Amino acid sequence: MFKAMGSPCELRLVGDDPSLLQDASRWAQDETRRFERKYSRFKEDSLVGRINARAGLSDALDLDEEAMALFGYADQCYRVSEGAFDVTSGCLRRVWFAGRKTLPPQEELQTMLKLVDWPAVEWARGEARLPVKGMEIDFGGIVKEYAADALIEGLKRRGVTSALVNLGGDIRCAGEHPDGGAWPIGVQHPFESGPIATLLLTDKAIASSGGYERYLEIEGRRYSHIIDPRTGWPVDALAAVSVVSDQAVVSGSLATIAIVLGERGLEFLSASGATWFAVDRTGKTFGTHI
Repeated sequence: MFKAMGSPCELRLVGDDPSLLQDASRWAQDETRRFERKYSRFKEDSLVGRINARAGLSDALDLDEEAMALFGYADQCYRVSEGAFDVTSGCLRRVWFAGRKTLPPQEELQTMLKLVDWPAVEWARGEARLPVKGMEIDFGGIVKEYAADALIEGLKRRGVTSALVNLGGDIRCAGEHPDGGAWPIGVQHPFESGPIATLLLTDKAIASSGGYERYLEIEGRRYSHIIDPRTGWPVDALAAVSVVSDQAVVSGSLATIAIVLGERGLEFLSASGATWFAVDRTGKTFGTHI
């Protein structure tokens, strides 16, 4: 266990060579922290921090191949979701901040929504620039999942054939569980302690999205920390979504898009071809047969 990206993280590596596993574990922890240093919006000297600090200025920052892949995936998510997934929506935290006691007036939301505009971000030529002061990039819905995938592929290159990577609940596994067979993964119940389901995964990834752990309480009502970038308001139709696919980054983005789409999210998930599990605000469950 270790902490990175603001979350508890876990590595479980299986093999007969303790020295190889120790070296691989050190590499994986270092690599996780590299992703954090590079893409955290909380670090002024990270790539994302420096891009955000230059919003509205004329100078752009160079993007390497890895960063271009993340920007490209963010663009794909925006287009697939028809704007429901927008990595420029982090500025809405300035409206829905911890400790807020009253609902924001619509004028305040409209002012901030003018800064939510992924199509305006300049990045396709290998340089990133935010054209309007106050805009910001937040890869929080992508980078942990992307890192989990990168760690599994890196561990395989280092000779680890069975492993589980858990970065704050974004999970990718390879090979068999230490006891043989699939890896058992519990899906947290959004309203009760303990899992609502246990899935058996082999060479798959699972990621979840929901507002049941992080929320604001305003005027006696709970509001999810997940905000619809199109309206500026917290989502409330679905309490939790978990998605199983071949890649954690795909699972995570599908889950987040579904949460933001609300009731339409169930149709979106059904059309995705992925395996999924959802709970609405009444506790009713939906999903594919697993």
